Amino acid sequence: MNQKEQLLKRLQSLEFAMVDLGQYLDTHPGCREALSYYKDLKAEHESVKGKYEEQFGPITAGGGGNADYWDWIATPWPWELAP
Repeated sequence: MNQKEQLLKRLQSLEFAMVDLGQYLDTHPGCREALSYYKDLKAEHESVKGKYEEQFGPITAGGGGNADYWDWIATPWPWELAP
């Protein structure tokens, strides 16, 4: 697995954990331990997302952050990649 795939897999894992933990927090809003863990996951997610976008371009249309160029279209679309 190359670095791009590793970062993407980590992002997916973090997002899954955040959704799952968010559902727990919906029913246990006062759980400080869960809220602290959620904040840790969110911080790591932002860090990994930043690394991914820095190396491979935006992962969402709002990502990336190039103010002078709409860089969402700068990388190939999935169907343009060689098999």
